[in-house]
Amino acid sequence: QIAMISCVERPPAGSLAAEDDGYLQPFGVLQQDLVHFRLRSAWDHLQAVEVLLSYSSTTTAPFAPYTIARAALVAAATAHWLVDGDADQRRWNAVVIHTRDVRRDVSFLETNRAELLRSLKPEQVRSFDEAIETRRSLLRVLDARLDDPQPGQIRSFDEKSVVAQAQIVFQNQDQPEPRLEVMYMRLSGVSHALPWASQRNRRKIADLPNGLERYVHEGDRAEILNCAAATARVATAAWEHYRDSSEVRIGPE
Repeated sequence: QIAMISCVERPPAGSLAAEDDGYLQPFGVLQQDLVHFRLRSAWDHLQAVEVLLSYSSTTTAPFAPYTIARAALVAAATAHWLVDGDADQRRWNAVVIHTRDVRRDVSFLETNRAELLRSLKPEQVRSFDEAIETRRSLLRVLDARLDDPQPGQIRSFDEKSVVAQAQIVFQNQDQPEPRLEVMYMRLSGVSHALPWASQRNRRKIADLPNGLERYVHEGDRAEILNCAAATARVATAAWEHYRDSSEVRIGPE
């Protein structure tokens, strides 16, 4: 999957993907890049989960695998969210997430301006400030584009909702559906070391003097593998959806 995503060319003229790119290009982004970065992130994090679990066949780290698996799930679900739906929905979603990305870019540059300027020559400072202003201008255009959402369209990106929408991948299958929203909540809870989530992985191993007890925290290997398997399904569905949209179509969408 990673090899195919890495080697893909720009979609040909006449394909849905190329038309989405043409719509988004004036906003400074391509649909292909938005989708591919998320897919690469999903597969990269899944590989990291595999490496982490391979260290031991008997014990599992209590927190790190959940954090990595969560990142993979969000990336895969976001990619699917970007390619699902009709043209209006795909492009709206792309503008929503691109707006968030640009807003974070501006915030980073503004927050780190003094430090970043130290590495620039005096004649480069003006170009740097102009680059920030260009991003601010783009952000105003993007915000204006999101001023009039249609029913069912959201103005801001919400990870939990996006993950829940990927549930459609598992419809009409013989096996029980994994509950992606619950997976996301559980992964997030452990990632942030919230007691309600992380205490499930605590196991008493000894009684100590003075009424004390000794516990160990271990991750649930089966749970993590189930999350990884579900994430791989979502990422594969997103990739296949994008690949199909990159073919030149005959007739309307």
